[in-house]
Amino acid sequence: MSPQSIVWQWRKELQLHAPSLNVLVYDGSKKGLASDVADIEYVHRCQEFSRADVVLTTYTVLGAEVNYSRACHHQLRSEKRYTVPRSALLDCFWHRIVLDE
Repeated sequence: MSPQSIVWQWRKELQLHAPSLNVLVYDGSKKGLASDVADIEYVHRCQEFSRADVVLTTYTVLGAEVNYSRACHHQLRSEKRYTVPRSALLDCFWHRIVLDE
């Protein structure tokens, strides 16, 4: 996880120093999808993450998706009017997480 300004630098460094690693840059889940399409995208993302050796993303993406976590329970004044999309980023089990700056 890094600031947006250097995520591509991380990718270049990994390609240079560890070319055998499968590196994925995750730019966030797509918003506004129909629920069945969102479910397909969620499964696709989970599969992509499981195939990657390294997943690069940004603090901005994490900030946008942190409220999608099933473990995040906010007190609301009224019932939700829409279904909160699932986040593959938050639902996956990660062996290691590296935070840059």
